[in-house]
Amino acid sequence: MLLLAHTGITLGIFNLCCKVFSRIASFKEKKVKEKVSPAKLPDSTTRCPDPPEKIQKLEVDFRLVILGSMFPDMVDKPVGMFIFANFIANGRIYTHTLLFNLILVTIGIYFLIKRKRLNFLIFGLSSCFHLLLDEMWLTPRTLFWPLYGWDFPREDISHWWENIFQALFSNPRVYVPEIIGIIILLGIGIKLIKKGMVREFLSQGKIP
Repeated sequence: MLLLAHTGITLGIFNLCCKVFSRIASFKEKKVKEKVSPAKLPDSTTRCPDPPEKIQKLEVDFRLVILGSMFPDMVDKPVGMFIFANFIANGRIYTHTLLFNLILVTIGIYFLIKRKRLNFLIFGLSSCFHLLLDEMWLTPRTLFWPLYGWDFPREDISHWWENIFQALFSNPRVYVPEIIGIIILLGIGIKLIKKGMVREFLSQGKIP
């Protein structure tokens, strides 16, 4: 997949998950408040219990979702296809491996548990989505590196740009996800403009 598919689809999935989580959190908060409502106490002399703490809603910096969704390509494409093209000749190497992304998620879980910070986990999960959208299970030698050896499969990258351009207009596995990504990005962009949240997104990564 290409840029718009990766960013748009990943952003859409994370946005949907956040909305579902927020609705569940709001529903639970409402139920908790109902349980301690004074109207439901047996008499007015009964001491009302302390109100419950507000249930935290999921706050996601969607800028990190966008960054994480393209992170494997941002690293592997320059390294494998330009800097070390003569030795590697592949745009899907280290950051496209399951090992690397599991390390990212593990670090993210550590920060979430120890420091109550969600951002690095969001970044790591977004990077994992890149592997799913790239269908990396079709290249097990890369996905499960280094179980199949330390080298990555070499590819013919001499006409990479031409092949990408051709696939964009002839291969439905390429242009269909791109169209979906464009639709999602346009929808989110229109919402940001209508609600006047463009600056808020750029500074805090919030999406309505």
